[in-house]
Amino acid sequence: MSEYDLRASESDIKFSASDQQVSPIRPGGPLPDHMLWEASVNQNDPSMESGVTTPDGDYFPFDHGESLIMIMMPDGQRQPFIRLKSGQQISFESWRLSRRQELAEVLENVDEDYQAAYLAALEDFPHLDQMQVESATSQQYPELKYTGGFWRKPQSDADAPKIVVNMEQNRHYEQLLIDRELSARKSAEVIGIDFEVMKKHPNILKLFIFLHEIGHVEDYITNFRKKSESDGSDPVQAKREKRKQEMATLPIPGVDPVYARQMYDSGELQTSYAIHQKYFQSIGLWSVEDALDANEIAYHELPSERYADQQAGEILRKHWNILINHTK
Repeated sequence: MSEYDLRASESDIKFSASDQQVSPIRPGGPLPDHMLWEASVNQNDPSMESGVTTPDGDYFPFDHGESLIMIMMPDGQRQPFIRLKSGQQISFESWRLSRRQELAEVLENVDEDYQAAYLAALEDFPHLDQMQVESATSQQYPELKYTGGFWRKPQSDADAPKIVVNMEQNRHYEQLLIDRELSARKSAEVIGIDFEVMKKHPNILKLFIFLHEIGHVEDYITNFRKKSESDGSDPVQAKREKRKQEMATLPIPGVDPVYARQMYDSGELQTSYAIHQKYFQSIGLWSVEDALDANEIAYHELPSERYADQQAGEILRKHWNILINHTK
């Protein structure tokens, strides 16, 4: 178990059979809007709830069969509870804590370094307990050959943000330091360490990539999902459009460095370069390899990538002794 401990003394709020159960509060109810707890209906099954939005605008997806209820406590205050599939009712805070514990345990089984990094990130960004994590290999996702993970963009605002992490060990990251040296050097620069230190300790790159993907989740929750609560925008569409605009500015328009490497391996990029040679040479890229390198550098300068990089660097620096020193 990591040095960070999710265990808490908070216990379920107790209530008797005489306590009144009330429906989830809706707009126009007895409480002001900022006090509302809003349950979302599952579009595929209207009889089920898909998740809950808190008064702060944080959205938490439900597992199948879970639902929100509001309990009238003896002091007259309504408190949010979650009814589990089993029928058990627990306080929202206990339910939220259990979600954190479940994810931490999943990560511990994959890689204790990931678990420690996730718990460190939670200290500064508690709403990251809204995300989900899938562990995988490059056999399952070929793109993982050239990265340590990626964030899976939600298809609707009811979806939990999710990242996929590479569960292969440090040997994979030793190879990444070679295959994507420019990117790794940029990562070391963001952290504030010499590249030779990263080469000596590939787990630094592993944790940076993991926290970088968490940074994308934090960006989506803070700058798109929460914003949608105030302006009514579609956070998924807004994020998609912004990303599309950013990607169009790359030297290889619309192509991220991982996919560019895959294209290079298959020969597709060489063919594309030959067809568009005039364009590439007009921007000073005199070979396919020049295009690959320029694309790598430009990608790190995209606003959404800088945001995720900065988040990852800040968390690593703040928690260096726990995340890095103990693994050396």
